[in-house]
Amino acid sequence: GIGQSATLLLYCERIENRLREKFRRFSGTLHMVAEVRLSEDRPDWINPLLQVHVDGVIAVLDANRGCWGQGMHFGGGYEVVYGPIRQGGRRVNQSAKISFAVETSVE
Repeated sequence: GIGQSATLLLYCERIENRLREKFRRFSGTLHMVAEVRLSEDRPDWINPLLQVHVDGVIAVLDANRGCWGQGMHFGGGYEVVYGPIRQGGRRVNQSAKISFAVETSVE
């Protein structure tokens, strides 16, 4: 069988409160990251498999443009950065970070 292991991490990397709206406690940007980490037995498969996972995250982002409720809005933009392929014992590892911004306004 295929010896593959994939992990998806979703986290907020940075918060910017620019107080763009008067009388709001928070109005700014949440800088979010969806990070895909992949481990694979076959070095020649790692990059194509990672691309499939990245495409899946992008498809979810594309399908969810607009208002997320509770004062959050995603405009649709993102950036993908691929990490280097590294040896990890008998497997190779590679990761990709998909960064995107969520505009937020909270009373």
